[in-house]
Amino acid sequence: MAKKSTEYLTYIEERRKHHDKIAKIAQEATWKASKSAFDDSHEITYVKGDEIIQEKKGEKKKVIGKYSNNRRKVKVGSKGSLSKR
Repeated sequence: MAKKSTEYLTYIEERRKHHDKIAKIAQEATWKASKSAFDDSHEITYVKGDEIIQEKKGEKKKVIGKYSNNRRKVKVGSKGSLSKR
């Protein structure tokens, strides 16, 4: 029996209506990998708010740095132009 087109990753990646499916799979995989590493007493590092946190089983969380989001903010509907520098 032939596979449905929705079972192929390339089909799912190219269709915007399936992007939430990819996001859910990625989120679940990340959570499982983090939990497995934590349970095996490996350090895990993640960003929470504006802090970079390192955590290991049986130890306190350590803030090892700060993260600043310097993304350019653009108003919806605004126009820009490209120019040489």
